[in-house]
Amino acid sequence: MLKIFNRRPKKDERDIEQVIFDVAEHNKEEDYSRLYELMVGRELFLPVDPESLPKDYELGSKIVTDPTMQIRVRNVQGPNGDTFVPSATTESSPMVQEGYIGMQWFDYLEMVLEIPSVSGVLIQGQTSWVGFDKERIKVILGK
Repeated sequence: MLKIFNRRPKKDERDIEQVIFDVAEHNKEEDYSRLYELMVGRELFLPVDPESLPKDYELGSKIVTDPTMQIRVRNVQGPNGDTFVPSATTESSPMVQEGYIGMQWFDYLEMVLEIPSVSGVLIQGQTSWVGFDKERIKVILGK
């Protein structure tokens, strides 16, 4: 007698916050892959120096930038002194309460690659954070 079993892989239903936690805690490659999938098309929120925003800026309003604007994104120092560009997964994150810009995931990664003084990115979820250096960013972007 022949028995045939149809084993379909179980669908990964974790949300982005759980996957960020899992990456931070377990450092498994399959969690990284799932995180990259969840980030496609996602907007992240980068804290900005409020002094660099236009004088007539109203909290919560949208700004359309032009080449003459110099909005500065805040950076953070890693434990070994490297500089990272942080972002949050939600607009309600305390990190972005003084002002922020929204950027699409791939645009954020591309921007960081263009800044020589920056080593990578930090992504703050609700309870955990993950970081990627420029080498991993190049892998994510397929470069």
